[in-house]
Amino acid sequence: MWKKVYKSTEIPVGQSRCYKAGGAPIGIFRTGDGLYAVDNRCPHYDAELHMGEVVDGVVFCPWHRWAFQLKDGFCRLNRRFDLEVYPIKEENGHIWVDAEAGAVLSR
Repeated sequence: MWKKVYKSTEIPVGQSRCYKAGGAPIGIFRTGDGLYAVDNRCPHYDAELHMGEVVDGVVFCPWHRWAFQLKDGFCRLNRRFDLEVYPIKEENGHIWVDAEAGAVLSR
């Protein structure tokens, strides 16, 4: 089910936010390549990934620098820790996420 999570202007390029739905928190990232939505918790020690540095489509955990690709959730350290990714779109000045349709794409 699609949920309106932010106004488009609230997340400029290079910024990220955390959306807390009923389930797991979702990190919303806007890069020069577009919008991405992934599980916001690092599987290592539950750090909030939206607080991490993003370089070339990869978010680095702010605590221990584990690296995850935003497009597919791929964990560069260990594939067992790939993140769930969520459908995301931008319409009518708002960012929408399907918080119920998360999936691990890269396994």
